[in-house]
Amino acid sequence: MIACPPMLLGLCLPLLAPALDGPVIILPEAATGAAALPQTVTFDPVDVARAAGMEGVEFSHPGVVAADGGAVLSQVTAHPEGTVTVAFVPLPGVYRYLLTPTAPAAEPVYLADAVTVEETDESIVVSNAYYRVTHPKRENGGLPSVIEFIDSGKRLDAFLINDRVYSATSGGHLLREDPAPEVRVLGEGPLAAVVEVQSRYGGGRAPGAPRATYRFHYFRGTPGIAVEADVTQAGSTSWAELHLLEVNDQSGAFTGWVGGGTDQEGELTASGQSYAGNPWGAIIDGPNVLGIVCPGGVRIHDGHGEYGTYVHGPWVSWSGAKERLNATLWVSAAEGALGDLAAATASTATVARTSLVTTLIEGLEARLAASGDQGRMAAAMAGRMAGPSLSNRRELLETSVAALAQGGDPRQPLLTGGSRVLEAGDLALVVADTGDGLALASLFDQAVGREMASTSQPLWSASVRLASEELVEVRSDAGFEATKVSVAGGTAQLEWSGHEMGIEARMEVRLADSRVSTRLSIDMPDSAALMSVVPLNLRLGPLGETGADDALLYPMVSGGLVTDPITQGVSHVGQYPSGWTCIPMGAYYDPEGGLYAAWHDPLAGTKDVLVQAGSGEARIQFTYPAEDAGVLGNGFRQPGEMVVHLMRGDWYDAARIYRAWASTESAWWPDEAQRRTPEWMKEVAVWANASGGPEDVVDAVSEFAEYMGVPTAVHWYNWHQIPFDVEYPHYFPTKPGVAEGVAELQAAGVRVMPYINGRLWDTALEDFKSSGIAAATKDEEGAYYTEEYGSGAVLAPMCPTQELWRGIVTDTVLRLCDEVGVDGVYIDQVAAASPRLCFDATHGHPLCGGSWWTDGGYWPMLTRLRERLRALPGEKMITTECNAEPYTHLFDGYLTWHFQYHHQIPLFAAVYGGQVQLFGRSFGGDSMAQRLKAAEALVWGEQLGWAPCGIIHDPLAGPMLRRCARLRHALQPFLAVGEMAHPPTIVGEIPEVTSDWQWSGTWIRTDKVLQCGAWRDGDGRLAVIFANVSEEPLRFTWAWDGAYLRPNGESEIVTEDGVAPGPSFTTSGRLPISLAPLEVRAYVVDEG
Repeated sequence: MIACPPMLLGLCLPLLAPALDGPVIILPEAATGAAALPQTVTFDPVDVARAAGMEGVEFSHPGVVAADGGAVLSQVTAHPEGTVTVAFVPLPGVYRYLLTPTAPAAEPVYLADAVTVEETDESIVVSNAYYRVTHPKRENGGLPSVIEFIDSGKRLDAFLINDRVYSATSGGHLLREDPAPEVRVLGEGPLAAVVEVQSRYGGGRAPGAPRATYRFHYFRGTPGIAVEADVTQAGSTSWAELHLLEVNDQSGAFTGWVGGGTDQEGELTASGQSYAGNPWGAIIDGPNVLGIVCPGGVRIHDGHGEYGTYVHGPWVSWSGAKERLNATLWVSAAEGALGDLAAATASTATVARTSLVTTLIEGLEARLAASGDQGRMAAAMAGRMAGPSLSNRRELLETSVAALAQGGDPRQPLLTGGSRVLEAGDLALVVADTGDGLALASLFDQAVGREMASTSQPLWSASVRLASEELVEVRSDAGFEATKVSVAGGTAQLEWSGHEMGIEARMEVRLADSRVSTRLSIDMPDSAALMSVVPLNLRLGPLGETGADDALLYPMVSGGLVTDPITQGVSHVGQYPSGWTCIPMGAYYDPEGGLYAAWHDPLAGTKDVLVQAGSGEARIQFTYPAEDAGVLGNGFRQPGEMVVHLMRGDWYDAARIYRAWASTESAWWPDEAQRRTPEWMKEVAVWANASGGPEDVVDAVSEFAEYMGVPTAVHWYNWHQIPFDVEYPHYFPTKPGVAEGVAELQAAGVRVMPYINGRLWDTALEDFKSSGIAAATKDEEGAYYTEEYGSGAVLAPMCPTQELWRGIVTDTVLRLCDEVGVDGVYIDQVAAASPRLCFDATHGHPLCGGSWWTDGGYWPMLTRLRERLRALPGEKMITTECNAEPYTHLFDGYLTWHFQYHHQIPLFAAVYGGQVQLFGRSFGGDSMAQRLKAAEALVWGEQLGWAPCGIIHDPLAGPMLRRCARLRHALQPFLAVGEMAHPPTIVGEIPEVTSDWQWSGTWIRTDKVLQCGAWRDGDGRLAVIFANVSEEPLRFTWAWDGAYLRPNGESEIVTEDGVAPGPSFTTSGRLPISLAPLEVRAYVVDEG
């Protein structure tokens, strides 16, 4: 039922005073971005009346009135099941509206750009000023089959929406394969129309009977079509892939692509390449833009002629009973369509949502909040437990208020069955009894008084393979006949038993100092096998009144940080330990605090780390591939602890929490007395990157070192006669004259470090086939894994537990150090590549997961290698690629060439700075990018360079690199063996600059021209470093307080030219600073 004619709607003109209040209130989300969408709220009229204390009052034909008296455009749709949807256009700056039982007097308004719906027996067609979209009723699963661009007339009818579920065991099952979808119109304009599509994956043939309900929200005045998908299944099948909005063009109708948020774009040439954008991406043809907005990332594939060219929204794994995904499809050929898309992403990323509340509920919540921490938590619990029902929420709040009036704990009446509130300082959590399991129902910050969990969630889950080979999910909140929660002192014990599969589980929960630490054990029957375990999957909602000041920390490369993450979107999924997932941790916070979540595993077992935001929430999840995965009866004993810590501060404070644990309890925290890194290695200030024979390397590197004028080292590639990445691991003989070239460089004061690979064997070699294959890592089918890197060679990653491989790597390193006379050896990929899940039972390690890659593999290999290096003349060192944390005690340096990404922060340096030498950036890109890399590396505490020798001839980048290298040398006690301090606080507007870093093709980054950092030495001094990468003078103010700086008044200014007396410092203050173009300066403050 529609409350107004198709092209007319009510302009609600309230006949009341300008300042209004009433029993039912609409609280809209703030509309942001260029395109303000209508907002909608769906409710049960009887439920709303009961919640408002207005039993018997009809809300079936309601109206909307702005609380400040402003007129509101609104539209009402009544649904057959009895619910009502109200759509309205929010007014600027108005965040409170009244829902009235009947619509106030209104004047009809004609809208020329209204949403229109045409429905026949065959199809539903929805149009607005930008597009015309057809939903067939009897084919294609009800998903759109025709898209027309109004401004250009372009018609797409040869595309597919390949939304599907996929698993390795059952393959893919497409939603469009359902021959009998249910397609209906839930509302038909003029402000908004909703088309609901219900379809079955694979036409009902997929295991577990997965199905989806899509709601396509079409709005007036925007090219954005908001798509929500609620996906459910009857069973607990684990799906490796669940796809939403893969719009696949089979006809070649588009000629280009754009990755929003990355400044990347290009032509579509059937290259087979894939590209990314975040939070949006699009394929284009002239003015025609077909885009998707998806916080967390959009994929674009250039596959015309093969699979097809597509733009793709969410792509996740799924193993629960239900999942919700959303994204926005953008269809426009209007002038400036791409710019409109970029500007509107904040408001089109999800369906704009509103919430209803009543004055009665607000009054009850206010009484609870005024009573203190327990009352605020009770109010949040009631809202969570009530679900969508406002009347249930009122009743639960009334029970809490009644308990409070009697002097009791207002939370207690809300705890059903065996539910318990567990408190750890200011952090409180609710372990809820679901009737057949236990769930995490609340994570509450008692000091701030706010809920942090976005929804009730399982405490753990596991992927289980049955004897029939079927893969199912087991969760803590379902399927158990008996559960128990007991608390003694600061420890809780959670127990699960009586599962139909015979699975039992226990979780120890330690509660102390606003920290919750858990350790999970799972016992399996002989009829099933664990494949993986998720001991933590935090789902967190926006913090405070708005998520705009929230921040999400993730452990990609050096560390990443995104502000307003739920709107902007971020998705990091990686395997630890590796250079792309360096530490198993994440954090979500705002200026008042938040949550740190990490797996404190002292043996660095293999695990998958997911840190994401979008679709209304942030997630931090850890997945552990099971030891002896697939072996019936295997179990799980969690190594280390999952830690959820209520934090105050920012990313640096989260890093300090992890550092405090790692430095005392991890097996890899460096012990310098045992590792004995050569002093010369700590003193290196700059690296050259050179390749070829002595004729290519020696003179160029010598000139580079002379120009720099500080301790210099060279990373020497292609010193061997074999091609790069071919015929590994047979590096000898060297090219002619290499040993002599090494000696010549050393005579010039340059340290020499050649390249070898620490993982790979060329599978085309006869000795691989005869002996190497036995030591190669293998998949569950017994086939050895392979990798290719562009050389044409197919390479096998080797198992580090095998003596054959250990001996080959060790002998190569020793031969280079002894025969060739190098100062150290770079062993590629060890701290870069993630562990291979090896299933070769002859290797003697647990199959698949566990910590054997580290404590049974590379750790003993490298320990033995270091012992043998000490027997050689001179002080030798070894380094590796990237920065996976658990090898810091065995390598003297990490090549951080991959510190190139958007949103990167020095998380890794905040934990490990001064414990291992970080060196080098990939120095591709333009001159500005090279200056930024040098300056950022300096303030992050790295040894500079890994630059091509020719950089010294760049009139700007060359001097900048030299200036940074010389300051690095002067600050060696801080940067090489000190400890990172919090970066300084800068007051004033700092200009930004855009440059091409050329990390992977065109790689556009926007950075501030001022790079700054701070480091402490071991003698009570703080060095604060500032670098101006621009060709213009720069003025700003450095501000500090007593919590940051404890000066005794003395300071020095350090530049490349030397040391000069600095200003006097007080406990708190501000220092105006002026930097000349390309100037680098440090203030060293004595805190002794």
